[in-house]
Amino acid sequence: MSTLVVAVVSLLLGGVVGFFARAAEFRRDQRLKVYGDFIAAFLDAAHEGSAMYSIAVQYGMDSTEARSLLGERWLAFGSALQRFEESTARLRLVGSTTAVRQSEQLEKFIASNVRAVPPLHRGDEDQWGSAAKVGPSKVDSEAVRLGREFADVAGADVTTLRCRR
Repeated sequence: MSTLVVAVVSLLLGGVVGFFARAAEFRRDQRLKVYGDFIAAFLDAAHEGSAMYSIAVQYGMDSTEARSLLGERWLAFGSALQRFEESTARLRLVGSTTAVRQSEQLEKFIASNVRAVPPLHRGDEDQWGSAAKVGPSKVDSEAVRLGREFADVAGADVTTLRCRR
């Protein structure tokens, strides 16, 4: 009888430990996909936005060249922004507190350095982010830097203890 009790308790204990180990691995796998999608969508939105900003700076907003070149980019830009918004929502669902906090910096970057500049807004330069005030190439390079920084911070959520730097 005692052998049966030990076997049942061992089986239950093994099942509980296995369940929690698999749940942690599942969460890690979900975060890996969501974080990767978020960084890719952020970079895509920033690159498309800086390309449009570059066209607006080089040709002005009212030239036929600008209208022609921007016409080709609006669909790609809209799609990139939509992917960024969707990936941000997914990140908020499964991301760690640290990753969500870090993602807010990238959201602010898009708001002030992509959405607040021409051709989307022709308004006050005081609303522009620091990278946008320098120019389109700075928006692009700063986006890459922020994407790498996010990857470094969020990487702790998706690497095992043995693999952490």
